[in-house]
Amino acid sequence: MASPVGHTLLGLALGSGRGASPRLSVAWLVFAIVAANAPDLDYLAGLLAGDLGRFHRGVSHSVFAGLLFGTAVGLAVRGAGRGAFGRTAVWAGLLYLSHIVIDLVGFDHGGRSGMPLLWPITDETVYWPWPFLPGLVSITRGTEVGTFLRSLASASNVRAVLVEILLLGPLALFAWRSRRRERARSRTSGVSD
Repeated sequence: MASPVGHTLLGLALGSGRGASPRLSVAWLVFAIVAANAPDLDYLAGLLAGDLGRFHRGVSHSVFAGLLFGTAVGLAVRGAGRGAFGRTAVWAGLLYLSHIVIDLVGFDHGGRSGMPLLWPITDETVYWPWPFLPGLVSITRGTEVGTFLRSLASASNVRAVLVEILLLGPLALFAWRSRRRERARSRTSGVSD
């Protein structure tokens, strides 16, 4: 399981992509961060049920949920102009699915429980057998929020976040700088994004 830092960095890298938005605005980048972290909103359902991790890495971590998220966001902006639905739906879905990909390649300290990627077709969970991100060690099942938050501050989790920053930070920075250079070239040549 990756940290919100890793999800955010990958979201920023994708959100800075050429096709993501006609304009690289702060609002779009904030949306990219929210979309890349959205699958972990399943913690809120667990919080309401009194068991923080009860629903974590469940149906919210499926391809179907990503398609549903992308479609819902696309429908929300469909009146924003020609092509807004399709472009936004695709990018929102990709940002959402980036969360699932990065969780797959992170070490699962919970015992390789995997994720139901193909839900609702099957409830079978899938895990990546060769994780390369250290993943977070957290205590979620049946715990209180305070215990969960304290578990995130462990030395191994700090190391995991640092690895994510080292691996994904340059990717996010490269994507953002590339987009800025491209926009600057467009302005000087008179072509708009």
